[in-house]
Amino acid sequence: LAIALFALALPQISWGQLIWFEARLDGPQAGVNSPGVGFASGSVDLSTLFFTIDYSFSGLLAPQTAAHVHRGDFGVNGPVVIGAPTFPLGSPIHFETTVTAD
Repeated sequence: LAIALFALALPQISWGQLIWFEARLDGPQAGVNSPGVGFASGSVDLSTLFFTIDYSFSGLLAPQTAAHVHRGDFGVNGPVVIGAPTFPLGSPIHFETTVTAD
C-alpha cells in the first residue's frame, strides 16, 4: 500500500530539470592561438536556474586574465552568459551561482 501511495504522489513532486554538460577547453575553440587545454563539467537546474561548474586547465602562455561561459550551439562561440567579475580565476575551480532565464 505504501508503494502505491508513493506512486500516486509522484506527479505532485517537483523533481527539477537538470541539464548536464561537459566541454573540452582549448585555444581554437576560444578563437585564440594558445596551446592551453582543459576540461569543464557542470549542470544547470532549469527549475531553480542554479548553475554549477568545475573546470581545470593548463598550458597557458601567459597568466589567466578572464573566465566566462558562452551560450551557443556546438562549434559556435555564442554570447557570454556568465562572466567577470562574477567568475573566479584559477585552476581548478568549482563555481556556483544562480543565472537569469534569458
